[in-house]
Amino acid sequence: MPMINSLQQQAQLLFEQRLMMQSERYVTLPQLRQHDYQLIDCLKLLQGTSNPGAPDWLNWLLCDDICPLDEHSVAQWPQPDAAWLLLHELKAVEHSDKVQQLMQQMLHQHSDKQCLVWRYAWRQQLPLGELTLNELTDSNALWYLGTRGQAEQLTSLHRFLQQLSPQHPLAVHARLAAYLLGDKTDEVKLVIMLNDIKALHEVALMLLLSGAADPTQSQIINYLATLDKADLAIAAMGYSGQLKFVPLLLELAQQHDNSAQAKAALSLLLGVVDADSLLGSQDIALLLQGKVGRKLAGAVISEQQLEHVARQGNLAQRQLAACYQFLAQPGAVLRNCCALSGANRE
Repeated sequence: MPMINSLQQQAQLLFEQRLMMQSERYVTLPQLRQHDYQLIDCLKLLQGTSNPGAPDWLNWLLCDDICPLDEHSVAQWPQPDAAWLLLHELKAVEHSDKVQQLMQQMLHQHSDKQCLVWRYAWRQQLPLGELTLNELTDSNALWYLGTRGQAEQLTSLHRFLQQLSPQHPLAVHARLAAYLLGDKTDEVKLVIMLNDIKALHEVALMLLLSGAADPTQSQIINYLATLDKADLAIAAMGYSGQLKFVPLLLELAQQHDNSAQAKAALSLLLGVVDADSLLGSQDIALLLQGKVGRKLAGAVISEQQLEHVARQGNLAQRQLAACYQFLAQPGAVLRNCCALSGANRE
């Protein structure tokens, strides 16, 4: 029993660390994958054990039954949705077919977790069957549809849009899904519409900035700067790849309220090492000398650089690289870089 208690404590620590690592700019994919291996191995050692004193989420992970996870089991974490998604990914390591079946059941039963099921489907790139117009009743379902990269769905999506009034909240999500499937539109207008319905999340902003021309990027950033959304405006400067924002980001990095966001944006543009070097020396002229074109992690965005970042970057760098790759490869699936990276060992 003492060994089991020790393993349970280790599993809880590793799980909590994994949730925090998702926002840590110093954590690269190899480090994240190694941590995932440790967490999965720890759970394998505990498989088949039970302890009435263990937390409910851990007992749920270790049992062979496939049943919905009690929402109270994840209420303790600051980001309970992220915990819910990670727990189901870990459950799928041993029960992949059963977990997918559970997801299908939750969709058909119109579970209150339906939005999370669609997000889980995107993280795991699960094929959840053919979508009909009647099923597109959730913004996360429309996001899932767009990230699948199946351009043949555009016709159905356009028909769906025709059935909605322009004021319907799902109309904006449908337009974003159509954009992801190749229906090019004004990125500035789409950003404004998404913001108006409080649906402008980070990956959507990454995609729209990746697909926008440089002047359009500047319009988007200027728009965000006029709002009470300093975090999004600062993040957008990093997503843009434009080094002209480095002096402003360096200034913002010295301000307590904006320091973390500005440092993360600098790391996107310059790479973590050069960003830290600049923060220490503040020698902008030397660092930026001779550098032109959009940058990601310190190098011009190219197919080779995107592949390198996908293998070695931190989560934000990898997600931005995934957005560029998705837009450049019609029919590709948009990767979710938060997903468990150690499930399938290489």
